[in-house]
Amino acid sequence: MGRLRVLVAEDHHLVAEGTRLLIEREPDMEVVAQARDGLQAVQLASSLQPDVALLDVRMPAQFNAKHIEDERVMLVPLNELRQRIGE
Repeated sequence: MGRLRVLVAEDHHLVAEGTRLLIEREPDMEVVAQARDGLQAVQLASSLQPDVALLDVRMPAQFNAKHIEDERVMLVPLNELRQRIGE
């Protein structure tokens, strides 16, 4: 299996850059794109087909995640994700 391809969608530059740096420290992961708003995130996800998209749910030009009709997509709020991994 190849590297996990990640899309990062975050409107705060420092958070986006820090997230990118953390991901790229992992040998089996790579950031394939960064989006500054929800619309750009949808466009990039559609064209690049990343394995994972990390989305800030409070961004400009947000989209309605309920309209994503792709069986490969799982939306998990951060607080639920923390519970799932035991933090």
